[in-house]
Amino acid sequence: MGLRAETATADVDTVSQRIERIVRLRTASRIHNLRVDVQGSDVILTGMAPTYYVKQLATHAALDEIEQRTLTNDIDVM
Repeated sequence: MGLRAETATADVDTVSQRIERIVRLRTASRIHNLRVDVQGSDVILTGMAPTYYVKQLATHAALDEIEQRTLTNDIDVM
């Protein structure tokens, strides 16, 4: 893996970790099995939320962090 590919992977990891951290903070860690995948310009949230409201909190938290990316919220409501 070249330096450019390593940098791109590190950037994706950083974006993913930043989004996951803010979603956990704003939802008080109420989303079980939260996963944030960054694929190019797409961000995908998955996990299990106790209420639709918590799912919406996750959406708004992630949207505040993703800049020019698109968001798909695939979090299931239990």
